[in-house]
Amino acid sequence: MARPRGAPGGGKAGHVVDVRFVEVEFAAPVGTRMVIELGGGVRLLLADEAAVPLAGDLLDYLARRRKGGGR
Repeated sequence: MARPRGAPGGGKAGHVVDVRFVEVEFAAPVGTRMVIELGGGVRLLLADEAAVPLAGDLLDYLARRRKGGGR
């Protein structure tokens, strides 16, 4: 799928362009979240440490697909 004109990031989807911790307001009390920003305007918001392995698997999958790896 083509990136819409003017979309933030300018990079290709799956290319990490920024990783930072942010605070997000929710109805229930929560702590700091981690945001991983990929090229093409895709952002992953990790709720807690338990989400890190899943995010790692996703990033690994995207990297392998970009390099022409298996599906």
